[in-house]
Amino acid sequence: MDLQENVPSQLQNPGPAVKNVLVSLYLDGTEKCKKVFSVSSAFALLQACHSEFSHPVELHRLLHYNSDFKDYIDCDSSIDFKDYDRFQVWVSTVVHLDLVECVAPHTESENEDRTAASLKSLLEKKAQDILKEYEQTGTLSTSTRRKLVNISVSDLVEKHGFYPSGPEKLRLAKSLTTLFPSLKVMVCGDGEGFEHFYDPLSHTGFLEMRLRNVRRNLEEGQRRYHKRKFGCNSALAQPSTLQPSTVQPLDDEDLSEWMSIIKRMKPSSENMAPIKTAMEKTFSHRRNWINTKSPTVADIVQKMTRTSPVSS
Repeated sequence: MDLQENVPSQLQNPGPAVKNVLVSLYLDGTEKCKKVFSVSSAFALLQACHSEFSHPVELHRLLHYNSDFKDYIDCDSSIDFKDYDRFQVWVSTVVHLDLVECVAPHTESENEDRTAASLKSLLEKKAQDILKEYEQTGTLSTSTRRKLVNISVSDLVEKHGFYPSGPEKLRLAKSLTTLFPSLKVMVCGDGEGFEHFYDPLSHTGFLEMRLRNVRRNLEEGQRRYHKRKFGCNSALAQPSTLQPSTVQPLDDEDLSEWMSIIKRMKPSSENMAPIKTAMEKTFSHRRNWINTKSPTVADIVQKMTRTSPVSS
């Protein structure tokens, strides 16, 4: 009897509605990722962002995109938002000063060892000839070294995107000289020998050069900088004989972010909802591209593929 009395009250209070929002997550001033969260409040969003990190972090700033001002504005956890809103969440690493001196070097060393082990495993699968040449000669030829850089950067892009952070590039550079010690280059006795692969001070080196070459072939939706107008508004104004869409037109920045989700997010059961949303939001742009450019099947596959076109 008591259970039947409770049912109507539960139906009358279904709780807050869950909404899909796009979040750019920044750690210590560097963009970590873009991700779609399904949450019912800004407070729940912050909790979800906090769970993305395995180490303690603290909230630095929470910003909400204002469509009137076309900019991100500071807000707090009481803000009311709607489906497809955009946020920036800035967090910083919590540092315990009494533990930094003894813990940080050990942790970084473990990270470098794991990266070197992962690189060796990658080469054993994709380029055993590199390991064999080094074992036989104790060094690598120029062409083999170039192949090593290409494979390493392709793996880096697959794991961290086309714009990996400085620490990620630095860790890879150190792992290369850890796995191949004879590749160390010391200039006048300065440095640690990995700087020709990536120098964190000047942001130069073989890894950075390869990344820049890879980015030259990116489509506009994959670029972080130098965005251009897509001309979607004119297509939306014309009557369409294709599938109708009730989704509101996106501005260029929105379009770029949703297109990036389609290409980068793995099609798992967990990600199907945001991928479907992204496909609906970008329908008008994709329809206009097909109508105006008349692409081949190969062009369409390359444009919509999830993985990077970078070859090793």
